[in-house]
Amino acid sequence: MIILPGSPSSKKSPTTLAANTTLEAAVNQFKCPIFVTPPTDDPGTLYEILGYPKRAQLNLATLMSLPTKQKMGIYSFYIEISGTTAQLDDLQATLTEMARVFTVQPLGVYGL
Repeated sequence: MIILPGSPSSKKSPTTLAANTTLEAAVNQFKCPIFVTPPTDDPGTLYEILGYPKRAQLNLATLMSLPTKQKMGIYSFYIEISGTTAQLDDLQATLTEMARVFTVQPLGVYGL
């Protein structure tokens, strides 16, 4: 599920990044911060999460793990993904693919 902050029913209804992926033509690189929360604490979950941007040839700029405080061992991951503006479609496809398995909360897209 992809959730955009500020949407009225952001906790219940998934949406897309289409509104946030329009960058000015003068910008040739982007950064996209996201929160990814896996449903369980299975071994290898972080490895699986990081495989999505790798397969799309997107760069990993930042990675932080934060406890969700819902259950022992379940963490949310703050990840910043970067790439070129030519890769924005790859970013959208990657986040959509990740959202089939994990809760994905994009925080926007901005140019560098």
